Amino acid sequence: SVGGGATQTADGPPPARGVACADSGHRLVTFGGYSGSYSRLLSTFDAETLTWSRLMPSGRAPKPRQGATLTSFSSYLILYGGSDDVTPFGDVHLLRDVSADSPAAPSWQAPPVHCEPRGDCHEPPPREQHTATVVDRKVWVFGGLGGRGRERHALDDLHYLRVSYRRRVRGSDADAGADDGDDGTDVPRLTWHAAADLVQTPQFAPRARFGHTAIGMGERLYIFGGYASRAASLSDLHIFDTTSFTWSQPQPARAFTPEPRAGAAWAVSGRDAYLVGGCSVRADTSAVARHERCYDDVLVLKSKYVRRHSAAGSLVPTTSLAG
Repeated sequence: SVGGGATQTADGPPPARGVACADSGHRLVTFGGYSGSYSRLLSTFDAETLTWSRLMPSGRAPKPRQGATLTSFSSYLILYGGSDDVTPFGDVHLLRDVSADSPAAPSWQAPPVHCEPRGDCHEPPPREQHTATVVDRKVWVFGGLGGRGRERHALDDLHYLRVSYRRRVRGSDADAGADDGDDGTDVPRLTWHAAADLVQTPQFAPRARFGHTAIGMGERLYIFGGYASRAASLSDLHIFDTTSFTWSQPQPARAFTPEPRAGAAWAVSGRDAYLVGGCSVRADTSAVARHERCYDDVLVLKSKYVRRHSAAGSLVPTTSLAG
């Protein structure tokens, strides 16, 4: 049983950690993870029939990995990053036509990825345990764990991936301009942009972290918690406005701060965001032992914006977080 009467069939994924997950209509799609070995298994869970099934898309599948992100965007799922025992990944793969309503068979694509501004741009370094969140038709990637072996370290960089479409002229290799929509005949174009040089309030930006949680609400990106290191958990909340490129760190309207944690689940319903579970770690005074505590609580984040009395008349976030 997989909760709520769901049936674990032979097509369901095995227990694993670091699994990438995203929704596609009434389906939940999972990819990869680690369960004794690294996987690239692709499975779907149907929320209406409560059954698992296994997908075998055409095209070249991504390498086995854990700690990647899978993000819904238009008719695609975007897989980014992850790692195995040897290599952290920075590749981007598109999975198309996963929806049960699509008449076409699912397929993997790995289109060329560009970077702007040209001449002074670097793609994000490879990473795992980051977040990739859709806000304002862009995929915002923050933080994660980068580097190799003993040189692995938490990241604090912010990038966004813009997905546009080049319309293919039928019977020709030529393109007829760009189109922000997807009518099923367009070729996706992926472009990385570094946001660091555009940020207006870097003093409120989150510190380096991995295993954190992120959601998008309106035009804002919310970042919560995570690990600063293998022995330190975080409980801070940061908000990034994707229109003004400003970070803020609001103070809760109530005197309540959740326990530090990473690996929590966060979902939006209306104007509220629900945070579920997660685990925290701390090292003892000798830094030899590592203690972990996991939670089964549900926290609700209520957020609103009030106008600050200033010449600029800026909007300042206030939050209320309740258990």
